[in-house]
Amino acid sequence: MSEPTLCNWDGNPAVLYPGGRAWFVGGGPGSWSDHWSEVNGAEIFAKAGVMGKQEWEGRFSGALARAGAWPEPPLDPTFCD
Repeated sequence: MSEPTLCNWDGNPAVLYPGGRAWFVGGGPGSWSDHWSEVNGAEIFAKAGVMGKQEWEGRFSGALARAGAWPEPPLDPTFCD
């Protein structure tokens, strides 16, 4: 499986997988939540800034600690929204 792209989506940590699946921690751009939510990968791709892993983990350490490990997409590549 390809590695995800780690992103800053309007101040929220986001993970974008090849094929368009994406998740973020937050209730919407700029707000916080304590869980991962799936979001349209095209929105993340179009608007988010790509970050290196160390920078991403440092910037979002609090949100990531509350939300836990990011979700893994299904192994079936035909299962896309």
